[in-house]
Order: sequence, then C-alpha cells, then structure tokens
Amino acid sequence: VGKVEAAQAGALEVERGILAAVSEAFFDAILAAERLRLAEGNTLLVQELLEISRVRVDRGASPPLELNASRIRLALARGQEAEARSAKARTGLVLLSLIGLDPGSALELEGGIPAIGDVPGLDFLLEQASRRPDVAAAQADVRAAEGELRVADAERFPSPVVGGAVAQDEGDSIVSGNLSIGLPLFQRNQGVRQRTRAALQRSHEELASAQIEAEREVRDLFAEYVKASETLTYYDEGVV
Repeated sequence: VGKVEAAQAGALEVERGILAAVSEAFFDAILAAERLRLAEGNTLLVQELLEISRVRVDRGASPPLELNASRIRLALARGQEAEARSAKARTGLVLLSLIGLDPGSALELEGGIPAIGDVPGLDFLLEQASRRPDVAAAQADVRAAEGELRVADAERFPSPVVGGAVAQDEGDSIVSGNLSIGLPLFQRNQGVRQRTRAALQRSHEELASAQIEAEREVRDLFAEYVKASETLTYYDEGVV
C-alpha cells in the first residue's frame, strides 16, 4: 500500500511541478508586459521633457547642457524600452513552449498581478507546504519501509509444516498427521532485516530532507514577495 501511495504522490508532484512552472511563466509574462507599458510611458515623458528643455534653451532660460542631459535621458529611456520589449517576447516564448503552442502563436494574456495582501500569511503557507506531494511521497515511502521491516521481522520465526497420510491396515483406514517446526539456531533472516532497517532509516532521512526543502522554498519565496511588495509600495507612493 505504501508503495502505491508513494507512486500516486510522485505523480501528483510531477503535476505540481508542471503547474508551478506554467504559473510562474504566466506571471513573468504579465510582469514583462506591465514593465513594457511603464517603459513606453517613461519614453513619452522623457520626450516631452526634451521638448521643454529645447524651448528653454532656445529662449535662453537654460544652458545647452540641460538639452544634452535630456537627450541622454531619452536615449537611456529608449534602451530600457527595448530591453522591456525583448523581455516580453522572451517570457512569451517560454509560456508558449510550456503550454505546447507554436512559438509563432499570438499570445493574449488575461489577468493581472495579485494585489498586495491577497497572498496568505506565512504560517498558512508553511502548513500547506507540509502537505505537498513530494512530502506525501516521502511519508508513503516511510510507511512502505516500515511494512517491509515488519514482514522481515516476522520471517525470523520458523513456519510450521503440517502433513498427513492415510494407510490401510487389515481393511481399516488409518489416518496419521504430523507437525514439524524448524529450529533456526543461526539463520534468523538477519540479512534481510538489516537491509530493511537501513532502507527505513534512509526513508526517514529523505522525509526530513523533503520537509526542510519545502519549508525553505516557501520561506524564500515569501521573503521575496515581501521585498517586492515593499518596493512596489515605495514606487507607488514615492514615484508615481
């Protein structure tokens, strides 16, 4: 039963990995599209500032250095816009490949980046991480190893052998039976028991490793989310 559960959990882990990869690629594409929109808006803004600087210089209200500085800012803004456009194309290709569509297919994204506060708290996420399929698969491996050890321990005891016979004696039928039990003085299934104990120890270590890795991944991603949220808040309040 444990091996069947481990195989089922392993299949769910593969599915989880695929869904996670597609979700990450989707939000990367959404983010790239948003960055391109901001970059295009920034380019338009810098172009307007360049025209203002040109008028000011022409009227003698500013030195020519201001116009040159505006031209440099416009060049930088166009470079950022080109990088953002390239990132959008790149993330789109990744998403298309993951969902099995032709790289030349048109890609229209619906949805947006989750608002700050829509993500559950860290304690809830850690609780959910303890139920991940990879952790469940490791737990099933432990149960399977425990079952194999119980079988190996049981086989150290001798198994009785029952026999019987029917004979004829002066016309009478005589039925006899026998029961034999071996006495394993030296061979008590030691080798198999040692191997199953070692396998059980490995399965416990793999379970602990899977639990630690799941918690580490959740904590790292949550810390990255908090950092991004703080940056976005600062950008909204201090820049936009």
